[in-house]
Amino acid sequence: MARETFPELRHLERGDEAVLSRVAEEVFDVPVHRERVRLFLSEPTYHLIVAVHEDEVVGQIMAFIRCLACVLATSWAKCAPRTCASPLRKPLTFSNERWV
Repeated sequence: MARETFPELRHLERGDEAVLSRVAEEVFDVPVHRERVRLFLSEPTYHLIVAVHEDEVVGQIMAFIRCLACVLATSWAKCAPRTCASPLRKPLTFSNERWV
């Protein structure tokens, strides 16, 4: 009887761009661009966890951390949670996931 294999979960970091060279259809909404991935993985408040099965990415969850004050002020795109001076500074996590 063959053993069932399960995907390996990997928290990608800077330098792990090659993991995304084989991605199953519909895992991401748009094509994967190596330079965009490099920039994403270079940002310490962005996180990408992928499920890899037989050297192919079959699922992903990505999240980014922003602070409540910046979200309420609609300046979340400029937020730097580690250096935000707002008295309302409270980390929030936003995520998006997709599995096939």
